[in-house]
Formats: sequence, structure tokens, C-alpha cells
Amino acid sequence: MAVDDLQIARQLSAALIGSVKIQQLDQVVFEDIDVLGSRALNVSKIDRLVHRFDYEGCRRGDPLTWVPCKLKQSEFQHISPGSFDNGDPPAITLPHGWKLHCFQGKHRIAAARRWLPPNDLWWNFEVYDADKLNENCQKKLRECERRSHTFSDGEIFRNIRYYQQQGETASANEWLARWSPTKCREFTRIYEPKENNFVDFLAYGYPSTKFKMSRGTCGLSEDDLFYVEDLYMR
Repeated sequence: MAVDDLQIARQLSAALIGSVKIQQLDQVVFEDIDVLGSRALNVSKIDRLVHRFDYEGCRRGDPLTWVPCKLKQSEFQHISPGSFDNGDPPAITLPHGWKLHCFQGKHRIAAARRWLPPNDLWWNFEVYDADKLNENCQKKLRECERRSHTFSDGEIFRNIRYYQQQGETASANEWLARWSPTKCREFTRIYEPKENNFVDFLAYGYPSTKFKMSRGTCGLSEDDLFYVEDLYMR
């Protein structure tokens, strides 16, 4: 059954505690790549973000760059600034040893830690009540598109195939829609009509040490083959 987007939006609104400014970026952690919709750390993407920061700044005051995270309400009460207003997010200090679990922003925070001077190292985070986030809410926070949060072809391919295999057509189509019309047509033409043959082809083209697959197949670049490899091994 398709999940109502408005219902999820209302649940997220109810779960949102507020936005805060945090300096201890070394205590920020992200979901593992095994979680569908999460991302592997890619140094080239960090380099591109640092390059953008050099030209336009890091834009950390833009809410589109703020990182969604979760804390239990009981945890947040220990570090709460007391109240929120319509001004800038208040600064809070994470206790030593605490970890702030985030749904996205892995490359953004890595780029910020490289680019920002030590005496001005901070970022804004949107804090959600962990006890109010159901699976659909977490999926939305993990997969929503924000500034500097674009997925590679291989990441999109991996998630399309996962949801197709789970019979979740609506979720698969949401990922498919992230591709251009041309890539969608190529995926449908090459892959869907001959699903089993394509999987057999992956197996045939995967010796123990290297993926022997042409760059033109399904529009995947060499960097994206990592994600196809990951799909094959699941």
C-alpha cells in the first residue's frame, strides 16, 4: 500500500523538536551503507563540495543544508537550550561520548570539517524525536533530496532493484524518477524485460577480482560499479 506523503509530512512535523547549532562535528555519525538509501563515503564528492565552498561559501545558514538527525526526547532535555524562537538555531553542547545519529549529510559534514577553520567549526542540525520516527519517516529523512545531496546512477540503481525485489513498486518508481527520461528508457529497455538474463550477465561478468562490464551498460560509470557489485553480493 502506498504511503500518503501528507501523512508522513505531518508525522515528521510532530516529531521535529527544533534546529540547533553544534560544534562537535567529530561526534556526528551516519548510517552504514547496509541501510537502504544511505550512502558510501566518496572522497571525490567531498572534494567537489570543498571546491564549491571555495566559490560560494558553505551556506550553512541555508535550511536546505541543515542535517536531519535524531535524539530521544529524554536525551535532548539534558542539552536543551530551553526554548526555540524564530531566530538562528541556538548552540548546544553534546556531552562527551555522545553520538548524534544523522540520516544524511555525510559528505557535507566531511567537507565542512576540512574547509572550516577550527575556531569556526559548526553546523546546523534538525533534531527529531527518535521515539516518534516510524520506518516511513526515517526513510523520508534518509532519501529526501536536499542541496548537495544528489545520488549517483549506481546508488539509484541499487535502490530501484531493492524495492522492485521487495515488490514495493511505488518506492522503486520514486527512485527511478531521479533519473533522466533517457536513462529510465534505457533501464527499462535493457533490464526489465530480461531481468533474469541481466542478473546472469552480472554473474558471468564478475570474476573473483574485477567486474568486466562496459561503461555504456545501463549508463553506469566506473565509480558506480561499486554499487552494482554490492547489489550482486547481497
